[in-house]
Amino acid sequence: MSYKRYDFSVPGENQTKRLSIHPLNTKIYGDTTPDAALLESVKAHGIFNPIIVNRDKQILSGTRRWLSAIAAGFNKVPVLVLLEKNKLLHELFLIESNRTREKTAGQMARETAELFRIEKELAAERQRATLAQNVSTVVPSEGTSGKTRDIVAEKTGQSKNTVEKQVAIVTKAEAGDPVAKEALRMLDKGSSVISAYRTLEPVSSFGQTTW
Repeated sequence: MSYKRYDFSVPGENQTKRLSIHPLNTKIYGDTTPDAALLESVKAHGIFNPIIVNRDKQILSGTRRWLSAIAAGFNKVPVLVLLEKNKLLHELFLIESNRTREKTAGQMARETAELFRIEKELAAERQRATLAQNVSTVVPSEGTSGKTRDIVAEKTGQSKNTVEKQVAIVTKAEAGDPVAKEALRMLDKGSSVISAYRTLEPVSSFGQTTW
């Protein structure tokens, strides 16, 4: 990912105990643990790439490095603070920072659904800002679900159809639908998106419930 679009503080250090895992990281990826190879590397060489946090000291990039530092007994870690105040951009940065991470199908579906939510809310913010400037020209409706789906599909390297199915499963599961919850568990266990989504089809279609 490119960091050019973001502003950071000067490099510094912070006490490990003052940092915390961002709630979105846990929501998407579950409980995070450092792998043995990373832990051994941190023990031997320390941490070269700073942990990136927001102003609340929630980790946006580097959760596993931070956990490795704690396990290795480090009292401090190098940090950079993301100066951006918009919390949606914090969440977007967190997801972008995990782009190359190995994920289960369930984690990928949760990531896609959260990215869809973030992009849609950011589009709505842009529209409100444009309208607030009293622009007389017609403002294009960039916040439509279809356009947001296309953006997410491009960012995640998936088909638009797959994005639709992932968002449908996660959205309905979070709303408490037991069938969707089971579909999400299927993804966590290795089922394909198509197989998991088919369990929802007798109940309702994507177009009727989510889009």
